[in-house]
Amino acid sequence: MHDQANTLRKLVRTATGDSPAHGVRPAIVVVTGGKGGIGTTTVAVNLAAAAAQAGTRTVLLDADLHGGDAAMLCGLPERYTLADVLAGRRTMAETLQPGPCRLQVLAGVWGYEQPLDNSDDAGRRLLEQLETISSQIDLAVLDAGNGCDGMLVRLARAAEAVLMVTTAQTPSVLGSYASIKALVRHGVAGPLHVLANRTASAAVAGDVHARLAEAARRLLGVELHQAGHLAECREVAAAGESHQPVPIAAPKSAAAGQLIRLAKNLTADLLRASSPNKSSVSALREPSVSASPRGRRYSKPRISTELEKTEKML
Repeated sequence: MHDQANTLRKLVRTATGDSPAHGVRPAIVVVTGGKGGIGTTTVAVNLAAAAAQAGTRTVLLDADLHGGDAAMLCGLPERYTLADVLAGRRTMAETLQPGPCRLQVLAGVWGYEQPLDNSDDAGRRLLEQLETISSQIDLAVLDAGNGCDGMLVRLARAAEAVLMVTTAQTPSVLGSYASIKALVRHGVAGPLHVLANRTASAAVAGDVHARLAEAARRLLGVELHQAGHLAECREVAAAGESHQPVPIAAPKSAAAGQLIRLAKNLTADLLRASSPNKSSVSALREPSVSASPRGRRYSKPRISTELEKTEKML
């Protein structure tokens, strides 16, 4: 199944022109969400930091065109930004800043006086710039915010995986399903992972994933992978206020452990799919997070009425 998914993804990339021009590009994970305010940037920053801390050469790109604060969460100034790269004023290598955990960071933009190019061409330029640093980087974590503009679609089609961040709240679940549907309709063939953020337990996260997975399977014909969950805890909020990733600010917290496990599982799969010979991660993939503390399986739950109504409207 894994080989079939890789083959399908390569065929889609070739047909849409998303394959690397020179055959080499870091493994890419696009972090996105169905609506604002659900912690997409927090997840992207901490995922990238955890991967870098584990020894994977990682770059964090703030590609959220509606306001990027990834650099701020890393305690970095916005000296050069995504706008400089898209406008051709700076190369990506010239724009990156050293961040925590040996992470490289491309800052996003706030209050830019001119509208940024969110087109398919903008995504292509960003991917081309990623190729120029492929010899120094194994993994690129892209914070894409929410929405489904041309740049996000291009980035998601080229990615080894898309990580959809949601919460247990109904508007967030509905927004996530709408985003998943839009990505699928635009030809995104890479694995789609769901991360339940700010959830009370693994069981709640399992229910959220089950609702989305069943709807996606029956209504869209795609499989969603469960990436686990991040609990609502004071350590995450405190880390954000101190402008540090959670693995540094609270290394012994439950949230840090969850992020490290997520990074380890995702990087093992992503680097294997992208370029097995480039991987700097030798550890085996850890078992997936259980949907329930008691190991209960969620088999074929009924699709929620809300998702059925959303499907009819979209």
